[in-house]
Amino acid sequence: MSESLSKELQPFGIRVILVEPGLFRTQFLSSFVQPAAGLNKDYIGTPIDAALQSFKSKDGAQEGDPLKAAQRILDVVTGTGMGVGKDNLLRLPLGPDCYQRFQTKCDSLRENLEQMKEIAHSTSY
Repeated sequence: MSESLSKELQPFGIRVILVEPGLFRTQFLSSFVQPAAGLNKDYIGTPIDAALQSFKSKDGAQEGDPLKAAQRILDVVTGTGMGVGKDNLLRLPLGPDCYQRFQTKCDSLRENLEQMKEIAHSTSY
């Protein structure tokens, strides 16, 4: 939706920035409340279970500094500091963990695209 909105608003001089934060040392992870009954047994060993375990283990030890993240967002929004020359970019990944997830996603998409190339090109008249 952000990509579409960005294209729609661009002719009006309105910029959309999709801020994609990694883990920052805030109270976000500690705000998770485990259900009193615990995790449904069907979810044990799933990506949801892994995410919840990660929340517990990383709470208070997140690598990201929220003040630096706020400064980087301000830099990109205002086109100053580290944001100079970044005025035409949609995504703002913040944190090495976010960057790595982003890189992994791009690699996966590239691999998917390559494997589907023959099929994609087989549909023309």
